[in-house]
Amino acid sequence: MATWNNDDKIKELKMVKECVSLILKQKEIHLTSGQMNELEFTMKMESIFPSFIKNYSAIYKMIVRNNDINILYKMLDELFSVCNGKKDFDEVRNKMGDDLANKYIPKHLGSANKN
Repeated sequence: MATWNNDDKIKELKMVKECVSLILKQKEIHLTSGQMNELEFTMKMESIFPSFIKNYSAIYKMIVRNNDINILYKMLDELFSVCNGKKDFDEVRNKMGDDLANKYIPKHLGSANKN
């Protein structure tokens, strides 16, 4: 059973979740309300979250582009379970792969379901 029993990984996962939440709040306050345009918002976020944006640019882009981030939250929760020894990493990876395939691959092209 592959597990991550590393406090640093748990801290990093918590930091990612917290930054995502804070950026979403800032987005609601400044961008969605029309107080700022996208460029102004980006500059503000780069000044507040430079390390996060540099290290997690794909996640940041998901937020700014209004992509569905529910799968991100699910992934983070599953990784917490791995770090806490409740789930196996390979099991989580396979389950997440199936979930993504079922969500994004049209049924006529095949499904990850093993029915």
